Amino acid sequence: IEVITITDMSREGRLLRRPSTEKPMYYIAASVGFRDLGGAMGGEKQPPNEEVVRTLTKVLAKQGYLPATQETPPPTLTLMLAWGTLNADMEYSMDPDLPSRQRNRQQILKFLGGYKMGFSASDFDPLTPPLGGLSFMDFDARQLYDLAAEDFYVAVIAAYDFAAMTNQQKKLLWTTRVSCPSRGFWFKDVLPAMMAISGPNIGREMSRPAWVNASEKYRPEVLI
Repeated sequence: IEVITITDMSREGRLLRRPSTEKPMYYIAASVGFRDLGGAMGGEKQPPNEEVVRTLTKVLAKQGYLPATQETPPPTLTLMLAWGTLNADMEYSMDPDLPSRQRNRQQILKFLGGYKMGFSASDFDPLTPPLGGLSFMDFDARQLYDLAAEDFYVAVIAAYDFAAMTNQQKKLLWTTRVSCPSRGFWFKDVLPAMMAISGPNIGREMSRPAWVNASEKYRPEVLI
């Protein structure tokens, strides 16, 4: 399992304190459910919405974000939750001698946080042809660019100021996006692991995407 996490903070979001389990922040959650953000692919087994929300709630609680109730202090955040797929959108040529072309590589690269890896705004313009010819990328950026050809399971948590929302204003504080290459997995099976790995970076500003290979970090040890 490979997990890529990126968080963006607004100016207002940078002024917030960092919650903890001892000093939590309370929120009201709104779910927009499962979304296909990339190319269409049949046969995907969507996990039940209630199961996904339960998983996200557990991960958020470990980072100091708790759902508000009548017994808790009033909420300060409204969290928008979304999850789904971001598959490579391929255009196949009628000529077998011509290679296929990925139409949404820029979209995936942007979702993964490529704009924090040295890619320019033109790299995310759908009217601009994909990178080619002479280009300069460090090793990490090259890996991220190559990875953008994969299909992904994704999750998004966006935090808004609760008081502003009650006044019909939308003040975004931070957005965390989590991605995991989907090949060889079902979403229901991989979601708990990908969210647990991304947990420490939820709501925390990041200068670059965090890329974790769980097969290396979570290698089991058996003693006989």
